[in-house]
Amino acid sequence: MAFDLQIDAEHQAFLDDLPLSPYAKRRLDEFIDLAIADVRDDFREDPANRPNQDDALFQRDFYIVDAWGDDRCHRMKFTLDDSHAAVGVLVLTCIQYQVTDWRW
Repeated sequence: MAFDLQIDAEHQAFLDDLPLSPYAKRRLDEFIDLAIADVRDDFREDPANRPNQDDALFQRDFYIVDAWGDDRCHRMKFTLDDSHAAVGVLVLTCIQYQVTDWRW
């Protein structure tokens, strides 16, 4: 089931401003469309993907070595609220970003 993924203006601006090559940004957009907005229920409901099993938050990680840009490893941890999943809505609540100097 594809969800309506709600991303507020602040989080969207953060994503738009990431220091990624255009190709890496396209890959990130594909990840958001395919692995987050179209996330499977079994992944979303897996306790291993929930930082606190008593709330409605789950997490999804994205890693990319930007071989088309800086050759560094970029990691994003997305935290999403699925309290409205029954009506087809996910809300992006947090993005943690890390880049390493490790080069390919």
